[in-house]
Amino acid sequence: MIEKVRVPFFFNPLKSRLLQVFVVAHLAAALLLGEIFVFAPDEGGYLGIFNELYSRHFSLAGHFGWVGTTPTTYLQVIYLPAKVLTLLGIPSYLALRILAITLSTIAIYLLMCIAKDQKSSQKFYSRALVAALIIPTPFLWMTLSLREEFLYLGLSAFVTGLYFLNRKNVRGAFSFLTLGAFLICYTKGYLFVLVLFATIAAFLFRAVLNRGFAGTHKYIVLAIFLPLLFAPATTKSLVLGIQGQFGFQGSALLAASNSNSEFPSSTEGSTTTEALIAAVNRSPDKLFSKLVIKTKLVATATATATATPTPTPTATPTATPAPAATPTPTPAATATPTPTPTEVVAPTPLSPTTGTDRLSLQPGHIRQPLTLIASSARFLFLPSPFIDNGSKFQNIGSFEEFIWWGLYILLGFMIFKLIRSRRKVDDLFIWASTFSIFFIIFSAVTEINVGTALRHRSILLIPILAMILSAQEPSEEV
Repeated sequence: MIEKVRVPFFFNPLKSRLLQVFVVAHLAAALLLGEIFVFAPDEGGYLGIFNELYSRHFSLAGHFGWVGTTPTTYLQVIYLPAKVLTLLGIPSYLALRILAITLSTIAIYLLMCIAKDQKSSQKFYSRALVAALIIPTPFLWMTLSLREEFLYLGLSAFVTGLYFLNRKNVRGAFSFLTLGAFLICYTKGYLFVLVLFATIAAFLFRAVLNRGFAGTHKYIVLAIFLPLLFAPATTKSLVLGIQGQFGFQGSALLAASNSNSEFPSSTEGSTTTEALIAAVNRSPDKLFSKLVIKTKLVATATATATATPTPTPTATPTATPAPAATPTPTPAATATPTPTPTEVVAPTPLSPTTGTDRLSLQPGHIRQPLTLIASSARFLFLPSPFIDNGSKFQNIGSFEEFIWWGLYILLGFMIFKLIRSRRKVDDLFIWASTFSIFFIIFSAVTEINVGTALRHRSILLIPILAMILSAQEPSEEV
């Protein structure tokens, strides 16, 4: 009889080529951007909070970024590694980005540990991971010092806890479920509510299949409610948001837990263009600014300044009456050819009106299923690379849709194989699929802009990878 050898769940991350490339690529991007926050202006808000976080009598009032009900102790704990880096002489913005990259790496590492432990095709899953990680939008949010990296880790930890629960590892399951619940609850409250709803729905689904609740489900309930016990202000905010949402008061849940503390979206086309021009003009000697100028990605004030002296000779014809009389009756005709350099250089073609109109989304309504389906489709599939999205940046960014569509097709294929094999669906797949459905519906009701939808959709990456992982057929154990 062959003894069953128990392989450790965790492996040495330093031996993973994928993780090595992931870290190096993100560090290079963080250094290349420098102190330029054009792709996420709210990054400056988080930096301001971090710089004052460890001072005496700190308060979130007047700061943009974290919600006012977020416990200060929680922020001081999660930002502690970045604080240590600043004491070693690393700039604050870079220390926060290193922390963001580290947390994102841990989130991916946990998924890789699950793939290794369940003895599924690691080569297949590694390819799916590579495809997901090269999507520009999630790549950017995993590099910048925002809140997304805490969400990635929180969702990944929650998924790992569910996997441990399926393997009857109660202690590990409770630890990871609690970690995930705390990170999600204190980072973005409305996502925590979606996690709660998804968990309840998964419980009910499992109860119907098994004709009763499993004894291990009590650990999930305990892990979810622990963060609410430690932060009464956050709990009150979430309860008010849920009451408003069920009272059909628009996106009350989003407003109660998140939007009051955030900057406007930076991924809307015209806003990003203007912010990038301002940042390049402010610090043209930075490496990223030189790269933008060299590639002529946007217009800079230097080009506009050179074009400005050309109209000034119109002052000289005033001294000579005869030539001055000729251009004076037709100022519009003469002015049109002269500003052509400025029109080409300046971001006038990307006017905020046209850009906003083309990038706007029509929110769906719970009581109108057709609008909900249409809005969900727009959330998942826009911006499209086949149309003009109203912005240079959105047109460039739309090419990442090919990777997203590939992930959707792969997930659909894996679900088809799972149904056809008639294997028992585990709690991990049920929860991840339920959470994704709730998340898409919530986004379809609240999102009004393709730019914010792109940022919001990157949250789906972890549940999609978890579903692909869970739907794989594990190889036979020795």
